[in-house]
Amino acid sequence: GVQCCVLPIYGMVSAGVQGRSRQRADSWVCGTGERALSRSAVLLVLASTVLHAGWNTRLHRGSDPEVVIALAYLFVGIVLVPAAVVDPPGEVLGWVLASSVSQGLYMGLLGSAYRAGGLGVAYPVSRGTAPLLIGLGGWLLLDETPSLATVVGLIVLVFGLLSLAGL
Repeated sequence: GVQCCVLPIYGMVSAGVQGRSRQRADSWVCGTGERALSRSAVLLVLASTVLHAGWNTRLHRGSDPEVVIALAYLFVGIVLVPAAVVDPPGEVLGWVLASSVSQGLYMGLLGSAYRAGGLGVAYPVSRGTAPLLIGLGGWLLLDETPSLATVVGLIVLVFGLLSLAGL
């Protein structure tokens, strides 16, 4: 079947999902089978997006974004310590440490970017860099073969990031 997202906005109804002629407007479907997302998952992603943009806007407007970021991550670390004690991530500890170092570097650079530049450039460049690095890392470090769509997406992403950066 066709993979699509059915949103009950303006009473729109999607056709062609899993061979059915019409999809009820009161049932959200994103994807099919095991990959389908429920309405609550879609709403959580949308809420997360709004909160994320609000957090970054507030960081940009603040006088010391690096300190705010450090305190926020310290708080999250303290909250997560019990989970690490109860069920330590022994088999993936190296990846956890590498991820922590990468995230710390990213957040430090993000704070500096918010202090030095405009939100309209710093935010999209910071957000666009992550999928670029993930795509390249999967290919170069994990020996994954990117699909044609992935390669095209990464190329478009690079040109978008370069244009936002004014290069």
